[in-house]
Amino acid sequence: ARFVLGAFCPFYLAWGWDNRTVYCRVPAERGSGTRVENRAPCASANPYLAMAAVLAAGLDGIQNKIDPGEPA
Repeated sequence: ARFVLGAFCPFYLAWGWDNRTVYCRVPAERGSGTRVENRAPCASANPYLAMAAVLAAGLDGIQNKIDPGEPA
């Protein structure tokens, strides 16, 4: 099973700092840039459609000023 608690896979529909159990993870390492990991798509997903969906959701959140909530 892919979504199993304790297996360092996304289990909670949330975001967090350096938390491997959330769908959207922002690693703690900081350098010249910061990355955001979308941990939801599986390996069999079409990468172009998965990226398009993530970008559309992000733009929707920005345009509608949706609060992502507190980090998990």
